[in-house]
Amino acid sequence: GSRTFSQPVFADSLVINGGTITFDADAAIDSGVLLSGLLTGLGNIALAQTFTWLGGTIDGPGDFNLGVAGTLVITGSAKTLGKDLNVAGTVIWDSGNIALTSGARITTLPTGNFNIQTGADLTGAGPSAFINDGTLTKTDSGTTRIFTTLSSTGATSLLAGVFQIGTFAIFGPTSSLTGAGTLAVIA
Repeated sequence: GSRTFSQPVFADSLVINGGTITFDADAAIDSGVLLSGLLTGLGNIALAQTFTWLGGTIDGPGDFNLGVAGTLVITGSAKTLGKDLNVAGTVIWDSGNIALTSGARITTLPTGNFNIQTGADLTGAGPSAFINDGTLTKTDSGTTRIFTTLSSTGATSLLAGVFQIGTFAIFGPTSSLTGAGTLAVIA
């Protein structure tokens, strides 16, 4: 089924297993899981603790904000992200390709950590982007491909495997790149 919320929502837990949940006003969620279905709406969604994304789509014009104490686990099947994701806490991406649509951006803020533990793909077209102003770490021995605009002013640590990027990547003067992994630039 579907459910639309037009007033602000404050919830301890949110579980979506099919259907559509629409937040047309801001929502503050402590923890939750998206198994399948669609999480969308005009409102911003603030995550305070642990949220697990196993499948389905997150879309809409509002932002998806992970707080400093929050953890977002991206696992399972392929996912579609059409809402900006702002990471002040920790993301653990351990499986499943991610497709950025509708110009969505993933931004790792200065307090944020984006941990790649998979050999999967992050793709996006047009204004979609992955922006690292915090810490980006790759620990999986496989090949992770980032095929969207990549901009980094933060720390990038390639501890294992291959981190493959396109020619539309910019590592700014304040960024650092360390580790025993391989950075591969594909034209």
